[in-house]
Amino acid sequence: MSAAPACNTGVVVSSITYGIDWFTLTRSETSAKAASEALASTLQNLKIECAKSERQEGFHGFKIGNGHGFAGIRGNEALLTLPGAVVESIRARGLTDDAILFAVKDWKATRLDFAIDTRNAAITPKKILRYLDSKLVTRKAQKYGAYTEKCKNGHELTTVYVGAKSSNCRLCVYDKAAELEFNRGEKVNGSLTRFEMRYRHEAAEIARKFLTKYGVAAGRAALNHWISFRSTSGPKNIARRKAVWWWTELVSSKKACLGLGRRVTGPQRSMEWLQSPGIARKLSLAKRFGQWNRIKRAIIEAVPPQSQVLEWREVFGAFESAENRNNQKGKNEWKA
Repeated sequence: MSAAPACNTGVVVSSITYGIDWFTLTRSETSAKAASEALASTLQNLKIECAKSERQEGFHGFKIGNGHGFAGIRGNEALLTLPGAVVESIRARGLTDDAILFAVKDWKATRLDFAIDTRNAAITPKKILRYLDSKLVTRKAQKYGAYTEKCKNGHELTTVYVGAKSSNCRLCVYDKAAELEFNRGEKVNGSLTRFEMRYRHEAAEIARKFLTKYGVAAGRAALNHWISFRSTSGPKNIARRKAVWWWTELVSSKKACLGLGRRVTGPQRSMEWLQSPGIARKLSLAKRFGQWNRIKRAIIEAVPPQSQVLEWREVFGAFESAENRNNQKGKNEWKA
């Protein structure tokens, strides 16, 4: 088994590592003193030490994480910038990504990068670009392409992107092994490709709340919701085709999302989703149009080995109960 890539020591699953790669956070308080106290408390919870003083965009504060990040105050506002190197140093002190999210739960995110690193040599930026050109991709953003950047030693690094540079959500795929070698002089054995989802402005805050509530693993499900790479064979409608095996492995859809609806990640939340307003109508339509078995199959495929069968029987029971309620409602409306 390959060792975890040095560039990302987040959650490790087989040859895949995922986690937060960048955080920019702001916080407004009633006074400068309150903002300073809030910033100091957060830095203490994150086990971050300050370096020399610095000013950034009107904020007066300190460099943090060996000078890579920044923490500062401007009036009653506080700013906290945690690049990937700082996040790595926080992890090295024993804090998980979920612990980091909890520590900044009262802050507002203006930038959040979620990264997935894979050592699968079959997944490369060139392959991703070929898929995009072949139209075998369902995605929220239409604009895509590739650009080349020069590294410190003169080498060129190609990045494939989906989404405009100015958009709130943008996916970038690049050779992380080459980037580490050319810019930092760190040699990585084997292949290492990074999928980096960059959230900005309102999208960053939505992503922060989402990951805080459902855990950092849900970031993979969010990526799968935003873009998916489909099989070369199947129905004529690309959106109805199955995802290719390497994409399913990357986003781990079986573990992170049941396929029932957005943000559904377990038996208890499945029950909550089933009991939400209007769900009986949706289930009725699913059955009417032949999707009932597909939904049940999606649940079965998503069952983690450690889950108790009883919990999933309760989920199926909720499906049946919702359908029965809907049928009775239809009969009553017909009689009326």
